[in-house]
This record gives sequence, C-alpha cells and structure tokens, in this order.
Amino acid sequence: AENRSLHWVLKIGNLKKSMYFYEKVLGMKVLRHEEFSSGCEATCNGPYAGAWSKTMIGYGPEKENFALELTYNYGIDSYEFGNDLQYIALGVEDIKAVLNKAETCGFVVTEGNLIHGPDSYKYKIIQQEAGRTESFAVVGLRVADLAKAEDYWVNLLGLQKFDPPAGLETSDPCVVAGFASQQVKLQLIQVGDGKAVDHALSSGRIAFACPAVPPIYEKVKAAGDTVQTPPLTLPT
Repeated sequence: AENRSLHWVLKIGNLKKSMYFYEKVLGMKVLRHEEFSSGCEATCNGPYAGAWSKTMIGYGPEKENFALELTYNYGIDSYEFGNDLQYIALGVEDIKAVLNKAETCGFVVTEGNLIHGPDSYKYKIIQQEAGRTESFAVVGLRVADLAKAEDYWVNLLGLQKFDPPAGLETSDPCVVAGFASQQVKLQLIQVGDGKAVDHALSSGRIAFACPAVPPIYEKVKAAGDTVQTPPLTLPT
C-alpha cells in the first residue's frame, strides 16, 4: 500500500512510570527521543506552548513498524481523560504471561484481557495472528455515528474495510478500517452506553505516511470537513 499507518500519539503525565510500563510490561524499546523548547506547530503535543519531549517507542524500526509517540509536556503531570480511545490492541504469543507480568508490576487487568496502563490508557491483549510481524493490531476508537465515521475514513480518506481480528469482536456495532491487511488499523466502535464522545484533554491522534498530502487536504476541504492544520513541514 502506498499509504501506511505510522504511530498513535499519547499524552503522558508521568514519563518515568510510562517508560517502565512500556518497556517492562509490554516489552517495547525506545526508538528515538527528542526535546523541544516550545510547542509544536501542528499541536503534536496538544494546545501547549511550553517545553515538551517526544519519545517514540515500539517493537522495531519506524520505517517498517507501527509505534507509539509519547508526548510529555513539562509541568503537566496529568490530563483530563475522555472516552474516545477505547484501547490499543497488541498481538502476543503468550497472553497469560503478559497479563501476569502486568499484574506483577502493579497494573490492573480486567475482563477481556484489558491492561490498565498509566494515564488511564488501556491495552487489549490478543493472540498474535500466524505469520503477522506487526505486534500492534488496532487502535479502538469510540464514534458517535458509525455510518458517518465509515463514510469519512473509508469513502473520503480511502481506507479499506476488514473483519475484526480474532479477539476483537464487539457486541457494539464496529468497522475496522486500514490501508492494508498487515498494517495497524482503526476499530471504530459505536459504543451503546448512550454517552457522547468526549475527547477531553488526553485526546490522541493517528499519523499516516502518504505519497502526497495536499491532494488529501483539498479533498477533505472540498467535502466540507474540518482540517485542523493545513499541510506543513515539521522540523522533526
């Protein structure tokens, strides 16, 4: 596929605790770390103008693997947590071993193989598919209107629909969308609890690599949808 899912951005309140969790519990490694003296032009670190850092963490080089981008704003040790991010799903060889490791390290594990990590983020552990090299499976997101969400991601942005991976079937209506079967996908879930989508201050974002950004920008603008940041080149 020409387009590729790159990483999901998480705002982190306690970088030391987060690094312990990702490295010791989930077995990830730091891929790169950068420090910035002022806010990101594309609001990568949120609506904050002060110093911040970015730590890319994952299971392999970013050129071939999905990663998490941990943004840490100096002086901010917690964020109001919303309900938009349901979980980040990871495929592993031994589910029980990972869940036991999480509990041994002091993290809560609940029904559905959900590990409750730092900053209220949840990680759903599933059996790794045979032959799959990418450890990340999906990013599960709450949506208010599944039909509208599918129209946006599939019809407008060009992602393909896939069946939910084993272990990620939901009782609520959902659509799994991505650019290719081996890539990390979005699982759009219309959660049936009657609650509105609340991004709060912890809201993250997904990054995609695309051959050309301006045509996508023009297409979204022509459709009347919101573009928060016009195309620009970042110094990172």
